[in-house]
Amino acid sequence: MAKQGKLNLKNKIIYSIFVRNHTRAGNFRSVLNDLEKIKALGTDIIWFMPIQPTGELRRKGSLGSPYAIKDYNAIDPALGTFADFSELCRAIHEQGMLILLDCVFNHCSPDNIMLQDHPDWVIRDEAGEGYCRVGDWSDVADLDFSKSDLRKYLIDSLDFWLNYVDGFRCDVANLVPLDFWLEADNALRAHGKSPLWLAESVELNFVKSLRDRGFEVASDNELYEVFDIEYEYDIQPEKRSWLEQRAPLKHWIQAIADQDGRYPADYIKARHLENHDQPRLAEVVKGRGALENWHAFNYFLDGPVLLYEGTEYGLRHKPSLFDADPICLEEIEEKEDMRAFFTRLGKIKHRFPSLQYLDYKVIGERFVRILRGPRPHIPNKSKGEIGDAASEKCNMPPSPDNTRFLGLFDLALSTNPNRPALSDLLYDLEDCRLRSLLDDTCYELRGGQLVGKPETNWPLIFEMEGNA
Repeated sequence: MAKQGKLNLKNKIIYSIFVRNHTRAGNFRSVLNDLEKIKALGTDIIWFMPIQPTGELRRKGSLGSPYAIKDYNAIDPALGTFADFSELCRAIHEQGMLILLDCVFNHCSPDNIMLQDHPDWVIRDEAGEGYCRVGDWSDVADLDFSKSDLRKYLIDSLDFWLNYVDGFRCDVANLVPLDFWLEADNALRAHGKSPLWLAESVELNFVKSLRDRGFEVASDNELYEVFDIEYEYDIQPEKRSWLEQRAPLKHWIQAIADQDGRYPADYIKARHLENHDQPRLAEVVKGRGALENWHAFNYFLDGPVLLYEGTEYGLRHKPSLFDADPICLEEIEEKEDMRAFFTRLGKIKHRFPSLQYLDYKVIGERFVRILRGPRPHIPNKSKGEIGDAASEKCNMPPSPDNTRFLGLFDLALSTNPNRPALSDLLYDLEDCRLRSLLDDTCYELRGGQLVGKPETNWPLIFEMEGNA
């Protein structure tokens, strides 16, 4: 991992596109036509879900899963040609955005073309059938990474795609041997290429269950030897428990805070509220006001944001991975046009420095206050005092940016106007000026009271501008 040089990834926005379901046309041209809208959201990186042909053997649904790849080095002809993809990539780069391509190396379609010459490159059962050892993935077969020629084939494929894209989002990255990722990264760097690596890391209980069965599975900490960004599935159970009202909010917030002690100091976790594997947030969180609070909270956290296409319209339906199920916004009635709100959130996200201290406070049953600012400075004791050596070790370098931010969020599951008085959330803060980053209104905080109290519309995100 090129650590310090990539910390600016923490305030980026990654937009996920499933080309096959992107409008009714479902091709590269349809994405090209929407680039300006996508860029307007503040998008920095576009992640394409797999664009290769899907397998036919044991196919699920009418079109098959994009994660059951038949040819790693081809494009699904229904999406367009290599010339079309090249034109799209060029336009994305001209807009100042980077491109990630889904990398699916844990498994492939059982009729992948490489198996015609190398049938031993997948795990096979006693009947000689390629199969998946994990989960309900009956349409794929696990790759056998003990084969050195398979490793070279896959690395050559990565090298090929880097002629078009800037990096890879790697599917179930923990299940692919860590030494392969290290080998691939070293080989690509030797070719003068330094890809951006995003790992779909998995839940901790999944890692443990596989290790209990004798699998070699990398931990999130180990993946940071290669990957620049990882999913936040390590805290997914706590988030899910709050969404399902099975545990208090403080458990999830504490899990977020605990990441600062669990991973390397410069770790980067991608923040998401929905994706192609999970329900739409709008299916669980009801009402425009509630959705805005949840998304603003997600943007305020430390780490890049993952947006799944259609999120900016508050869509409730999660498109199928196995059949034609296009996102046709003009035909969807149950939607909220939240693009202006996401555009504002994008501008706020880009203002956050890459290294800041976050202080989380849960108030009541559903309210969260977060302070972002310079990390606390622990002064050295005078020479000769007891504890001098320990104090010197604990002395942290100052933050490169002293800007401070305050966020107040109502993480109810539906729009609820009954909120505590602002004084209950601000009473312990020093006097300062507050400028709302959502509507540019300025206030003064004096004695825990907000002079010129704003309307009760939440979320509230402020830049703290010094003493009042």
